[in-house]
Amino acid sequence: MNLSSFPYKVIDYKLKMNLNDMADLKPKDIKYCVWHHEGASKDTDSSAKQINDYHRNVKGWAGIGYHGVIRHNGNLELGRPLTKCGVHVGQPGNSQSIGYCITGNFSLVKLQEVRPIQFDAAVRLAVIVSLTYPGIKHVPHRDLHPSECPGKLFPWKEFIREHDILLNKEKNKKSILYCVQVGAFAIRDNALRLRDKFKAGPITFSTGEKMDLTDAFIIEKKPGSFIMPGSFIIEKKPGS
Repeated sequence: MNLSSFPYKVIDYKLKMNLNDMADLKPKDIKYCVWHHEGASKDTDSSAKQINDYHRNVKGWAGIGYHGVIRHNGNLELGRPLTKCGVHVGQPGNSQSIGYCITGNFSLVKLQEVRPIQFDAAVRLAVIVSLTYPGIKHVPHRDLHPSECPGKLFPWKEFIREHDILLNKEKNKKSILYCVQVGAFAIRDNALRLRDKFKAGPITFSTGEKMDLTDAFIIEKKPGSFIMPGSFIIEKKPGS
């Protein structure tokens, strides 16, 4: 899963786990992303390492049961590999899902009120999960197993609403198509200005937008480059 767009820190402690004792989890089998809270007697903020130690040494599991932990500050700490079944919701849920823990107790506090950054981090991670596993369903722990988790005060409706808004924005982003290596411009200054504009960063065009490049002159010659036409129309990428 590509976490490069996650706006908070992603931390991998390289947790000690017995991977050979974990069942494999294939992407095609993943139907759900299950959301949990820590659910301790207080509104705690345990690290993935602390949870891993508890699950291994007290529960006797092969490693942390969750695939990731979102801390109070919004940071994501990686847990069990996404290629391995978790231990967080019982069967058959464990074999059909990935699971994330949001630290704290949301039967005691209201997440959006006390830690809006943590709420935002959870929403943004959920969007990345949805883009990685198209069609996946986000569910609270209690929907798959008798439990109060992720807490009676957890803002589930708001969580899903914010997820849906951000996911739709990601899906509707304009395609980025740009090309400038070799061209022919009658006015050299126009060629240089266009070259510098493209070098400054990608330019986003709307589908069907036309860019006039009829002032022909040489821009650059590089191996593998191509001739730019006098003008071109932006077309939608295949599959976009």
